[in-house]
Amino acid sequence: GSGNARSVAYDLITSALKGGGPFEHVRLEHEGLRRLSARDRALAVHMAAGVLRRLRTLDARAALLTNGKFSGLPEPIRWILRLGLFQVFGCDRVPPHAAVSTAVEAAKSVSHRGIAGLVNAVLRRAVREKENPPARTESVAGQMSLGERLSMPDWLAEQLLARFGSDTAGRIERWANSPPTFYY
Repeated sequence: GSGNARSVAYDLITSALKGGGPFEHVRLEHEGLRRLSARDRALAVHMAAGVLRRLRTLDARAALLTNGKFSGLPEPIRWILRLGLFQVFGCDRVPPHAAVSTAVEAAKSVSHRGIAGLVNAVLRRAVREKENPPARTESVAGQMSLGERLSMPDWLAEQLLARFGSDTAGRIERWANSPPTFYY
């Protein structure tokens, strides 16, 4: 099921980042991906590509939600949080409670209960913020830089803003960070 899609997404991400070549190459060569149903294959690719595309945003959000503890967490836990946050904010196909519970189970399998509790608290806070958005200044996104929100280098975000204004820069950001069409 979709739990398997999450583990394949995790593997796709780590393979791409460990020098397995461009994401498209890793995706086409991945044995585990081929064994999934068409639906789970699409979900795994959507999650892996989305996490890679939104990495700066996810890391900034995770740093704020963990009160600065994110960078000190073990690497597998950081990836579990990134995947969980992407599912909460960028993956309408996954119910928020499922994103939280599967991330907590994954955290338990690679670390101790205290870390799993942290993952649970962080993702539940993210779900609450998504479902009942606070005022922008009080939200996690409101504390992020423009570059962090757009998931691009600050210099590029600032150039877009200066050249096109916030409305057009926001449209460019949504286009640049929207999922591409993949063929299976």
